Parts: sequence; C-alpha cells; structure tokens
Amino acid sequence: MKNSILITALAFLTLVSCSKSNTKIYTTDSFQIIDFPDGSKAYLNKNSSLEYNKNFEHRIVKQNGEIFYSITKGKSPFIVKTKTGEIKVLGTEFNVKSNKTQLEVEVEKGTVE
Repeated sequence: MKNSILITALAFLTLVSCSKSNTKIYTTDSFQIIDFPDGSKAYLNKNSSLEYNKNFEHRIVKQNGEIFYSITKGKSPFIVKTKTGEIKVLGTEFNVKSNKTQLEVEVEKGTVE
C-alpha cells in the first residue's frame, strides 16, 4: 500500500515538473528579445506569444503573432509551429506573422521549408 502511494506521488510530481518545463513569453504593448540556448534569437513584436521547452534540445517553438528569428545552424532543424502551419529551417533569418487564419513568412537570408 505504501509503495503504491509513493509511486502515485512520484508520477504526479514528474507530471507537474514536466508540464512546467516550457517557457512561455507574451508581449502586449512592447517588444521583447529572446536568446535561445543554442545562440538563436527571437524578436517578438507587440501582441505576440512564444513557447518552447527550456532544455531546447529539439529546437521547436510555438508562436502566435509576429516574430523575427535569427537562427544559428545546428544539428537539428529549427521548427516554428503556428495554428496554420509549420516552418523548418537550419540556419537563416526570417519573419513569421501568424494568426488564426493566416501564415506569412518573409525570408531575409537563407531558405525555409
């Protein structure tokens, strides 16, 4: 009985700690610059949001609004997920503007998929 309670408690704590391992950033009336662990940067425009895993080993972000990215080349692709699509890059500079119905990508240099 004690073992099952202990296992249940550990499973709950693991679930809670995993759910808190994401970083979420929201802007309202200001701009914000985010430095990712791999050296890449995100420049959030007003009224935008960004979410990513703190350890950043998979280089995947979720965004809403408008964000300019400056991505360092890495072993894995950098992936931006939005409600209307997904962008995959290795190393480049690009702007993503997304909302519920539209996805717009403007490439400054490099290529995106």
